[in-house]
Amino acid sequence: MEFQERTSGHTVVVDLQGPVNRDDSSATVLLRRLRSLLDQGYTSILLNVAQVTYVDSVLLGAMVQAYVSAVRAGGTLKFLHATKRFRDLLAVTKLDRVLDAIDSEDAWRASLKK
Repeated sequence: MEFQERTSGHTVVVDLQGPVNRDDSSATVLLRRLRSLLDQGYTSILLNVAQVTYVDSVLLGAMVQAYVSAVRAGGTLKFLHATKRFRDLLAVTKLDRVLDAIDSEDAWRASLKK
């Protein structure tokens, strides 16, 4: 999996691309990077998962750990552009009760103004 970051104020958008599986250390690298961003003072993290082609328990575990780290740091972590397949996976694992998915960066910005 590859990822790139874009920042705006205290928000960072992390664009993810490609597959992640047990044989790939990129989930660990991603988790370390997300924790580093929180340590740098970014309080809002959006994970753009539109181009993630495969998700397994390793990536889900890293995302849950990142969410917990964000909440403990007083921040938030949400999924951006989650595909139907990704949303279904969150629903099946019941993670949709904890992890939020949003449709656009504009929707995210509007939620911050409320």
